[in-house]
Amino acid sequence: LGLVAAVFGAGGLLGALLYGAVGHRFTRRTVLTVAVLLCGAPRFAVAGLTDSVTALAVVLGAAGVAGGMINPILTTVTYERVPAELRSRVAGAMTAGCELTMPLGGLTAGLLVENAGLSPALLLMGGLYLLATLSPLLRPAWRDLDIPAVSTPR
Repeated sequence: LGLVAAVFGAGGLLGALLYGAVGHRFTRRTVLTVAVLLCGAPRFAVAGLTDSVTALAVVLGAAGVAGGMINPILTTVTYERVPAELRSRVAGAMTAGCELTMPLGGLTAGLLVENAGLSPALLLMGGLYLLATLSPLLRPAWRDLDIPAVSTPR
């Protein structure tokens, strides 16, 4: 578990550095869409379908690289779109929302594993993750991600 977590973390650092170096060559929406698709469902699928630690480490390394590109994009958009006087409130609300829902995920996963088994739980959660990560392709609002907001000086 420690090895797999370390590979994911190293991939995340590499992904953030890679995005900083060459991310400007691609549209934000494209990078974000590919990143969330690679970061999410594949790791659940591999964990649910195989017992191979090597396969899981490889997939988690790739997922880490993809995941490392997500926060720089979201942070950039937040700084572009949220007025300076509201940034701390918006960032606090976003963090609180994430921190609030994390225990619910653990509780849901525990109940699902107990009632359905580990592999079915992983595959179900991976499927739900995949559906959620398709939103940048399906929702028109995500098209605005590539249009930098015009800030007005005060």
